[in-house]
Amino acid sequence: HGSAPHLTKTVIEKELDDDKEMMTVVRRLTPTECSRLQGFTEGHLDCMGGDSAKYRSAGNSWAVPCAYFNIARMHIVGEMMKMVYATVCSGVEAHSQAVKDMGDEAIFFSEIEKPQSQLLATRYPNVPNCGDFTKIHYDEAKGVITNALREGETARQIVP
Repeated sequence: HGSAPHLTKTVIEKELDDDKEMMTVVRRLTPTECSRLQGFTEGHLDCMGGDSAKYRSAGNSWAVPCAYFNIARMHIVGEMMKMVYATVCSGVEAHSQAVKDMGDEAIFFSEIEKPQSQLLATRYPNVPNCGDFTKIHYDEAKGVITNALREGETARQIVP
């Protein structure tokens, strides 16, 4: 009981026949607390609809510190100054949260879920969301990525 007292909502005294039993009820974490536990910046999920979408998105995402650790290792091992990347099944973009101070650049996202797509459009307005990754034309995507690597430009819309 002493390790996380702020999570304890109430202590209920329950009578069972002649015996009394004390029960501790733990309150549910808020979407904001779930987002913080995953390492997202304050308010990152606020532009999404209801709490249900926020809970699902935070729970299905990478933890930002985990993404940061892995990406930082790629920078160190590959001796890279800047990485140009695209993500599929982008969700709420833990990757972009992790690299926000590294100078890396997203050239496109691929996400089909409406609440997550809304978040991507709000938080990353200059990065196109290509929707269903099975419908992205490989040759067009390859061209966008190649040009971005060569010229340091951002992606053009590559939705079919």
